[in-house]
Amino acid sequence: MPEILRQWMTRRGLRSGEQLADVFAVHPRHAARLVSGERKMTLSQVQALSKALRLNWAEAKLLHSRAGHLPPPPPPRGGVEIPHPLLRTMHRQQDAAMIEGPDWELLDCNDAALRNFPWFSNRGVNVMEGLLVGEGRAQLVDREEVWIPALVAQIKTMVLQSVHYQVEHRHSLMAMTEVIRRDPAVERFWLTSVDLQDHTYGRRRAMYLPGWGEEPVELDVLSFALEHPDVSTGTRMVVVAAADGRPQPPV
Repeated sequence: MPEILRQWMTRRGLRSGEQLADVFAVHPRHAARLVSGERKMTLSQVQALSKALRLNWAEAKLLHSRAGHLPPPPPPRGGVEIPHPLLRTMHRQQDAAMIEGPDWELLDCNDAALRNFPWFSNRGVNVMEGLLVGEGRAQLVDREEVWIPALVAQIKTMVLQSVHYQVEHRHSLMAMTEVIRRDPAVERFWLTSVDLQDHTYGRRRAMYLPGWGEEPVELDVLSFALEHPDVSTGTRMVVVAAADGRPQPPV
């Protein structure tokens, strides 16, 4: 934690733990020990530090976890305002469609996506985290043989591109990566070579979807970069459609 904590501090113009003495309401030397990890932070100190460093939810969750505390409640889904023309385009899709941030935070989705992926209704959901280690993992057909290598390739590609992202998105991407790598299967592929071209977007994969029957559904996963002055670089719309052209089953 000290290394990433120093990065967060540098982002806010802080160079030493002693500068956070007022945040912790302790002596500067004690503050330095808290930041270095020599002393464990209390929950109130973690909360104060998260606020002082203006951490986003993913970063605050990582800080709470590393300090041995339960994570803070996630923000409401759709907390980022999406321009109306982009939302209108998403909701016009007949297939499952969603808008993701550059770190795979779910910003919004249409009704078809909610039917296919009920866990999207959870607040603060991260799509990649949900697929690899959350509720969505049960929907993946051939998880370790097909999905994990593709998703790991996708994440590694995004990490390479993250130099172009806003600082907060780079850090939340890092925080998400730490979470998924706790899964042994994910970590195994993370530490080995994967084909970065064999990622999920533009490929055909199979999933179990509610309402589609017991057999898995072959899906085309398509991603579209959203170029708009009011959205962050890397924000995209993802459409998931049945490969055989079947429409969404009736509710």
